[in-house]
Amino acid sequence: EEEEEEKAAKEAEEEAEKRGEEQEVDGAEIYRQVVTRVLPALEKQMTEQAKADPSKAHARVQQGKLRGAMAIAVVKTLKLLPEERLTQRLPHVVGVVCNGLRVREQADRESTRKALADMTRVLGPYYLKFVLGEVQTALQRGFQRHVCGYTFYAVMEALESMLAGPHLLPSLPVIMSVYVDELVGQVAEEKEVDKIQAKTPEAKKTKAYEAFELIGRALSFELLPHGLIDPDPDANQFGLRKVILEATTLKVRRRYEEVLRRLGLGLAANPTVKASEMLVWVHTMAQRYLPACNKPEEVNKKKRKQTDETPSAPTAEGADGVVQQKRSKLLEQRPKPAEKLPPMGPEWERKARAREGATMVEGGGSGNVNRNEYLLAELALNLLFLSLKREKVDVKSVEMKEMLDPFVAVVEQLMLSKHDSIVVLALRLCSLLTPAELPAMRTSLPRMHANIFYLLQRGGATGSQTVQECFKALTALLRQPKAKVQLSKTQLQVLLSFARQDLCEASRQHTAFALIRAIIARRLVCAEIYDLVELVFEHLVTSQSDQTRSLSSQALYQFLLDYPIGEKRLQQHLSFLLRNLDYDYESGRKAVLELLHRIVAHFPDQLLTGYIELCFLPLVTRLVNDDSAVCRKMVAVLLKELVRRAPKAQLDSMLNMISGWTTDPDPLLRRAGAQVLGLAIEQQGAGAERYLEQLCTTLGNAASSSAAAGGKGWEELYQVLVAAEKLQSALPRLSRSSVLFLPLVSKLLAPAVLQHAHPWVQLAASRLLGRAMAACEGGKGEEKGEGEEKKAKKGAKEKETPGGLKEVLGACGGAFVVGKGLCSQLAGEGLEEALQEQSLRNLIHLCSALHAQPTLASQSEARAALQEGGALDDSEDEGEEGEGGSAHANG
Repeated sequence: EEEEEEKAAKEAEEEAEKRGEEQEVDGAEIYRQVVTRVLPALEKQMTEQAKADPSKAHARVQQGKLRGAMAIAVVKTLKLLPEERLTQRLPHVVGVVCNGLRVREQADRESTRKALADMTRVLGPYYLKFVLGEVQTALQRGFQRHVCGYTFYAVMEALESMLAGPHLLPSLPVIMSVYVDELVGQVAEEKEVDKIQAKTPEAKKTKAYEAFELIGRALSFELLPHGLIDPDPDANQFGLRKVILEATTLKVRRRYEEVLRRLGLGLAANPTVKASEMLVWVHTMAQRYLPACNKPEEVNKKKRKQTDETPSAPTAEGADGVVQQKRSKLLEQRPKPAEKLPPMGPEWERKARAREGATMVEGGGSGNVNRNEYLLAELALNLLFLSLKREKVDVKSVEMKEMLDPFVAVVEQLMLSKHDSIVVLALRLCSLLTPAELPAMRTSLPRMHANIFYLLQRGGATGSQTVQECFKALTALLRQPKAKVQLSKTQLQVLLSFARQDLCEASRQHTAFALIRAIIARRLVCAEIYDLVELVFEHLVTSQSDQTRSLSSQALYQFLLDYPIGEKRLQQHLSFLLRNLDYDYESGRKAVLELLHRIVAHFPDQLLTGYIELCFLPLVTRLVNDDSAVCRKMVAVLLKELVRRAPKAQLDSMLNMISGWTTDPDPLLRRAGAQVLGLAIEQQGAGAERYLEQLCTTLGNAASSSAAAGGKGWEELYQVLVAAEKLQSALPRLSRSSVLFLPLVSKLLAPAVLQHAHPWVQLAASRLLGRAMAACEGGKGEEKGEGEEKKAKKGAKEKETPGGLKEVLGACGGAFVVGKGLCSQLAGEGLEEALQEQSLRNLIHLCSALHAQPTLASQSEARAALQEGGALDDSEDEGEEGEGGSAHANG
């Protein structure tokens, strides 16, 4: 058995070896077929068959239109083959695709560019350098060089998600050579020719800026200094630092400035940027530029020189001789007229600069700095600013504070730069570093403060960006309580004069308001600020910008609450607001009401008490007369806040005043009294019980006055009903007080009120009736939303003893009179859904109560109702007979 098993094992091994050899033979045969037959056939189908054109026999390449999908299929097939075969055939395939970029048709170039980008994505980032090199080799003549830059960007954009880390580094020399030529080389000059732009769409613009932004997003930050900015000189590579420092004309510097700006935006979005590495690099770049900045000693000398050199008026004796002498010297210095204009161009500009003594360096002594070094410093500072603004640098951590502390001295010196862009960035960094409370800030604050006012003196107009950033930096300094910045009276006057100018410009108002609020918060007293506040009050009312009104409201609220002002001035400001409650435009009235609400809600009690009566009457007037529903609602909220803040004595006086209004002959005054009374009841809530008797009497008198006015007084009657409903809701026990409630109900729920012509009055009366019945003993189930059957069963179990409901119905004229009024509401034309629902609820409640307690209606009421119903039936029968008779006669 063992021998048989060994034989079987050997036979199995031999069969496996045979199968492996057959598989190897099959694999080799498949590889040979793919290489010799499949790939050549696919490569042949990459392009369409081109027709022979004798006129283009001299052309380097003649091929048909590229089939992009077939080219991608070839690359995918090559990716499955060994590396040697891929390296051998890939140049031919990529070369065929690059030849498709030479055609003149724009649509063909676009499709070829897309196919090349897809092919590169299939190959991966390791083949990026090879593909870009093939593109650069294929596109070197005429319009093709403009196509090269577009193709480079399309390929890099397709691989952007794969280029994280060092994958982009080997391709940077090729990319830099192409895009530097597009920015400052011959290609850049061709892009300015209109005829070339008309023939080649790619010549109308450059993709260099977008490409550098993509590089900033994709390249690992640790490779940025030595890979892109300043590579090894021995490697003979293009570096941004080298080409930027060699720029001589303003046009070229502007282009490189835009390149660095876009590169900075890319770096700000780069996930590989670490705060510690970034801060070290930024500090290094800034230190290189610092020798070109003005020294504080030089600035002080300039200030003293400006103050010392005051022009003196010439004396009367010998004045003409002095003027004549100056005139003769000017004539001697006048150059002779040139016979011909000097030649223009770069060579002439270089010689002219040499004659004038201009060089490419700034500074003095051993600290000479290239004049274009500020562009690289601007890149670094802008990256730091964006990182701080987007909170990528945690200024609260101890480690980051230690690393940011050296930047305080750097920022202080950068404020004295000769380049406005560096000054602006330094001021922005000052605004962001001030709240961090760095240790070095304590000693540098006085010098920063002096530098800012030096820049304001040098800046001139407030519209410049430098002046605006100075305002923001000063605002940040003033807002810090620990930063003991002291402003002289002259400095404060200068700031307020600048802020006054900016208030008239919508684009600069935000900065001006921030500065004004910082000055108010520090309580820096100056006479000019009171005049400036009056202008802010005008902006609050008259401005049509929501942002301006909001900023004005914030500044004025802080001024009225915190700034030292006298009682007379405060009364003047409040009177201004109250006078503008009837401003023509709704936006202005809303802004005034919002500010008044903030004042009433947050002013101290001792200060507000003296101005409650001053505000009360104008607000009541606007409650009645304002055309805007939004403003009326805001006035109502403000009146409720006034009632809440009013002390007891003032509240009693206000209620007495309102009680007198409700019986006044003027209908508007009666309406205003009823509405304000409802607002007071709503605000007081359960606290209104102290005024219960007075309120019931006032509402009863108001109801009598409104009923006497007839249909014209529906508004005041409606407000009286609403106020009574609020009172009954705030004090449910009012329904159980027959002495106070029944006389009030007899006036408010009279048959004339329930059957009033206006639907609002009907709805308010119906709601009040529902609340009254629900509060009584026989109607508690209705308020809780019980079903009709459940209420009927509950009422049947109750004893037939008359309770509060009978008294309420009796005060309203009886159960049948109330039912008639409810039926008349349902029979009205144009019945609203809310009124229909409330009337049906009340009617069901009344019927269920009558079914459970028949004694709710007296026999006399029942007979009167039956007699009225019979009369109605007889009249209906007579009407039917009359109609039938007339119809018969007509027939």
